[in-house]
Amino acid sequence: MIPDRDLNSIFKILNDTQIDVIEMLNDTNTEAKQQFMNDPSAPVPASRYDKLEPEKLVQSIKALEKLTAELPSHTDSTSLLIKLLAEDSLARNRLAYASFRFNSGESSSEAEHRELNARIYGMPDKEVYMDILSHLLKVIRPEDMQSREAEDYSRLTELLPELPEDGRDLYTPSQELFSRVHDAALEFYAPFLRHIPEGDTFGMQDICRISEEILTAELGGAASRWSVVFDRDRAYACVDQLARTIRFPGKRNVPAYTREKLISLIIHEVGVHVLRELVYDDITIEPLRTGLPGYEEIDEGIAKVMEQAVTGRFEHSGLYHHVSIGLAVFYGLGFREIYEIQRRIFRLAGLTEGAAYDSVQRALRGTNRLPNCKDLVYFNGTLKIWDHIAANIDSPTLFDDLLLSGKTNIFDPDHRRLIYHLKVGSAP
Repeated sequence: MIPDRDLNSIFKILNDTQIDVIEMLNDTNTEAKQQFMNDPSAPVPASRYDKLEPEKLVQSIKALEKLTAELPSHTDSTSLLIKLLAEDSLARNRLAYASFRFNSGESSSEAEHRELNARIYGMPDKEVYMDILSHLLKVIRPEDMQSREAEDYSRLTELLPELPEDGRDLYTPSQELFSRVHDAALEFYAPFLRHIPEGDTFGMQDICRISEEILTAELGGAASRWSVVFDRDRAYACVDQLARTIRFPGKRNVPAYTREKLISLIIHEVGVHVLRELVYDDITIEPLRTGLPGYEEIDEGIAKVMEQAVTGRFEHSGLYHHVSIGLAVFYGLGFREIYEIQRRIFRLAGLTEGAAYDSVQRALRGTNRLPNCKDLVYFNGTLKIWDHIAANIDSPTLFDDLLLSGKTNIFDPDHRRLIYHLKVGSAP
């Protein structure tokens, strides 16, 4: 066991060096998107990354390198927790700093960036990418190949560096399974759903108000430290666990939400991302609140499945993000090249070119040139959660296991061991 006198200093280092690397790598130039879309000759957007603080990152990296080098090789739960958190925090700080160095002209940082990106988020599978692309091309192919849309489709197939053969069908849950999960989700989330009024369309400020009402009325004291923010400069919603803030976007590509989309968004952000954090909200070790290493895929998978279950509408998740990442990883395409492909896919799918830009920006987040594989979590995580649900549909604790297990990867034995010790009171 690590002596108690050392634990406070160790956990102070872990708390002080923790970062939200995705938030840190988001573009802070609010004009970059429109400028890029208006200028077909621009190879990349004129992005800024004002949230990157290189001096602080360097200090954090040095502190974490020293900590990991000095950690004793104990096998108790506390030592395991510290090792997991320290190694993950070091990788995320190094990824953020590698992005800064690359943007500053240090091409030598590219190899480190790719290695850290793969370690933290994983890499796409070429066969899965091809299956997804095959599926999308079938869905968006115009029925009338003499139509104006056919010109887009023809140009799209010319721009794609490789065309897929007929791929495997993407996973779809059976009607019986989906129906059972739908009924269970409606029962579980009934307290949330009663706050959602009837109506045809809702603005983002309506969603903020309803979310605040749910936090106060249904989650009470547990959520008293949380706030809801309408951020006019954001393009998508997020839950900032470090700041205990739900941020809803003012620059969404869709100006108004249907009631179904509103329900999806609230279940996703409040009903999963916030709810799974609240389980350990009182713990002073911040990384336990904000997520054990590798939790993101499961967290997003649960969030997408719960969206689908509550609304009663199954949709394949993360397909467009998967294509953007695949084009960057497998073919080395740049921002403009991927955007010209994606804006045609999005347009043929009835989506906006602004949403296509967002997908590309996320796939190259932080540099606009190097792949960022974080958004693989939506497709991969959803498949894992549906598979788990299918195998455990008769378990009376299924929803508790998914939604009240904290920010963990429920399939990771180290995570399960740590959470067990937390629950029985033998972890810090």
